[in-house]
Amino acid sequence: MTAAAELPVSVIVPAFEREVMLARALESVAAQRPARPAEVIVVDDASSDGTAAVAERLGARVLVHDVNRGAAAARNTGVAAASQPWLAMLDSDDEWLPYHLATLWPLRGDHALVAGASIAVSDDDRPPRYHGPLVRGPRVLPSPAALYPENFIPASGVLVRREAVLAAGGYRTDLRYAEDLDLWIRVIDAGSAIVTPRVVVRYGRHEGQKSQVGTRSRNVQRQIVEAYRDRPWWSPRLLERQLAFRGWDALRAALREGDRHAARQEVAGLAKPARAGALAGLLARRWRSRRRSSGLTRSGSPSVAVLPGVADPSTLSADGPVIDLRDAGGTLRAVAQLARRPAGVAMVRTRRQALAVRSVGVPVWRISTGRRAPHHAQEDPRR
Repeated sequence: MTAAAELPVSVIVPAFEREVMLARALESVAAQRPARPAEVIVVDDASSDGTAAVAERLGARVLVHDVNRGAAAARNTGVAAASQPWLAMLDSDDEWLPYHLATLWPLRGDHALVAGASIAVSDDDRPPRYHGPLVRGPRVLPSPAALYPENFIPASGVLVRREAVLAAGGYRTDLRYAEDLDLWIRVIDAGSAIVTPRVVVRYGRHEGQKSQVGTRSRNVQRQIVEAYRDRPWWSPRLLERQLAFRGWDALRAALREGDRHAARQEVAGLAKPARAGALAGLLARRWRSRRRSSGLTRSGSPSVAVLPGVADPSTLSADGPVIDLRDAGGTLRAVAQLARRPAGVAMVRTRRQALAVRSVGVPVWRISTGRRAPHHAQEDPRR
């Protein structure tokens, strides 16, 4: 790879006991096009397996902790050792899509942080889940308050200036949860950030990940919110939104586990007027997020629905299964199905079908000859 094909970016990958998963993450970095990062740093947080050997085999610069110090400390080690002015974070169980850097790099401008969206996937039958801003295109965040109650910036989906991370003091090593949220708050508070709804990273769901529902996690989240009471963008409403968010997830967990006592306690907390209003906003946002998720494939590209009358969708170049609605019982029933579960784009035969599809918030992709669905379709605001 020539110098012209490199971006001045250091990739920081914290890893602990990740011999099996690490190769996939590093291979996704090597697959970046048209330019790759200048440096990849893997910080082995005192693994007992072959994590370091895998990283070395794949050409990464490897730093090893003598004792396990946690993901935040591992990231700080990588930040301190980085030689490039920009940092790109990547967890060892995630993977970048091939256009990750090509999407984020042009947006950087004078911003301290640039972020994309992620798609959460698992090996079971659970559908992919979109995680990111619910906007049409790139958006400048007005303040850190935009990150409450749900931090939509994925840990593996950012480019951030190294000097901004150092000036903010790096990751807090006393936090076992949400340490990335805490850092983004400090970086954005001192600078600015821009986010895009384009999916740039695939987040792997698996056993062994840190829970974000338990009491300890909720206490940490509240601690982070209250730590910034003196900032001009802070308000009590942010705390209520956070408590409503965590309370709702705790209620769902209690119901799944059959813990009626815990469920009643959570209901009592959510019934408080300020929190109930915050919960309504949260549920509306999650509904929109689920609709956007239904329009994406596991690769993060738009899913494609084929309406009645389209002759042969077999020539369609798509990254996932085609949603074949040709036998839905007519255009009205096909559109009704799309209203319940939107696709990313729809292939139509007539102008009338196009109008009907657009009326339920699904972008139209006219019949073509094997042309790939445009990536920007996943950013359409009508979804």
